[in-house]
This record gives sequence, C-alpha cells and structure tokens, in this order.
Amino acid sequence: MQRVLIVDDDKSLRSALSIMLGNAGYATSEAKDGIEALKSFDDQHPDLVIMDIMLPRLNGIQACSVIRKMSPEVPLLFLSAKNTISDKAAGFHSGDDYLTKPFSQKELLLRVEALLRRASRTTQLSQTPIEIGKLSIDPHRREVKMEGSPVSLTPKETDIVFLLACNAGRVYTREEIIAEIWGAEYVGTSISIPTYIRHIREKIEENPAEPKHIQTVGRLGYRLGD
Repeated sequence: MQRVLIVDDDKSLRSALSIMLGNAGYATSEAKDGIEALKSFDDQHPDLVIMDIMLPRLNGIQACSVIRKMSPEVPLLFLSAKNTISDKAAGFHSGDDYLTKPFSQKELLLRVEALLRRASRTTQLSQTPIEIGKLSIDPHRREVKMEGSPVSLTPKETDIVFLLACNAGRVYTREEIIAEIWGAEYVGTSISIPTYIRHIREKIEENPAEPKHIQTVGRLGYRLGD
C-alpha cells in the first residue's frame, strides 16, 4: 500500500485528507510542522508528500529542500493559500505540483494519482546513466551532470530531460510534454514549454543558441540529440 505524508499545521485539514486518502486506498502519516515532517519522512519512507508552505519551525520550501537530498525521487505536492504567480513559481521550483487553498478534494486526489503514476514510471527506467557527449543523465538517482559536475535543474526541468532521454530519438510535442509531466488536465493552460526548454538549454548547452542536446524539430516539438 502506498503511503502519503500529510504536513499541515491545521489539524482538521490533516484529518480530512487522511480520511479521504484512506478511503482511496492509501496509508497516511501526519506531521504538523517542518521539523516533524522530516522525522516522519525518515521514519515512514512515504511514496508522496503533501505539504503546506507556511509551516511552523521550518517552512515547506525549506523542508522540501532537505527531503530532496534524502530521497530526490519522492514527489511533493505543495498546498498554499497564496495564489500569486511568484508564489506558484517558488512552489514549482522546489516541488512537483502546487494546489491553492481552498481546493476540491477530488482534484487533490487526481493530482496525487498522477504524481504517483509518474513516479512509478521513473523507478522503472534503466538504472544505467545515459551518456550523451559531455552530458550524463541518471534517471534512477534523478541526477544530470555536465562534464562530471551536477547541473542544478528544477524538478520539472529534470522531468523534461528524463522524458526526452529515456525516449531517445522520439519527438515530443509541447502538448505531449505537458500531459506526461503535469498531467492531461494541464494541456491548454498557460504552461510554457519553450520557456522550460530555454532554461534547460542555458544550463546544459555549451551554446544555448545552437543546442546540440535538446533539439527543436521543425514546428513539431523537441527531442534529445545524440
């Protein structure tokens, strides 16, 4: 049974989410602040974390940073009452998904299912790093290196690189990338794949203006070059 760690200082919300997820077939653990979340994570080894950003003692962004170092493959969904673009950007930079309060429990459950599906696909990937020139991609450890040095990618940037790397030669449209990484329900939203690709190229290409690794194929989409 997959386990979800719920981190929020609102006890009633934690209880409601525990009941909902329990009814959906998940085991749950609870924590009321960032410090308690880290201890529970280390003890329980959850498959997914649902975490509020505004937490006592250690906020959600800080706790997420520690969790990423402990188990980079575990997906993390942020909950927050903050709904500005900058707030969401900070959440997506650190976590895998972001849901504003108040939210539909059904929508939360759909996002949990989508995150766990994508995490499951990642664990099934080859454990042998993919070497392309000076670029090394290790899907199992969620690491990307250039000339042996780690590349600092956001979780979504990492997901895009892994998607292209593990399907070498295949061209992915913008819509297909969104559906695979965020979920089909995000197709047609304001997510800008060209912006993500530009940021990735700035980090892994010797000359981002003439990319060799992340290639644009006409107006079709993107693929990982050899």
